[in-house]
Amino acid sequence: KLKNHLIGSPPRLQIPLHFSAKMLFVLALFALAHVQLAASECAAKDVSVYSSGTPSLLFETVFLAKFSVTCEEESFVAKVNGNTFPVAVNADSTFQVSWTEKGASSGSRDVLIFAGKSETPSFTVSVPYSAPLNLHLPVRTQFFVLAGLVASVYFAFEFFSKSRASSQ
Repeated sequence: KLKNHLIGSPPRLQIPLHFSAKMLFVLALFALAHVQLAASECAAKDVSVYSSGTPSLLFETVFLAKFSVTCEEESFVAKVNGNTFPVAVNADSTFQVSWTEKGASSGSRDVLIFAGKSETPSFTVSVPYSAPLNLHLPVRTQFFVLAGLVASVYFAFEFFSKSRASSQ
């Protein structure tokens, strides 16, 4: 009998039915927990960013971040530079947040996105920005306004004096 066992196929391992059912149940629980964790993790995808740029520090720069998410969450709040902003839901199930900054400088802004009333950010959207070239002329801006005003008065005077001379 031992000789046949060594020459032939090995004996099959007999697992009791109640043991394999328990093992399948445990594996199913692990699979379900993994699916739940994967579903609860939320991340941004298809991110697009926009910004308006002005060469003057007197104006505000508008930033807009548009994104879709990998989770089923429907309510988000964003935090940029310590300020909280609502996140809007678009008709195509994408989300967007916008904000303004006065005198924005070049660099990346991290937008922390919070799901619902969560205290920890679900994910972060990075918004790069390159400030337009700001040319500093050696003459103050008020000079150009004053020069335009003087030129307007001069040409108005010339126009009226020539029209008066031609009418006489």
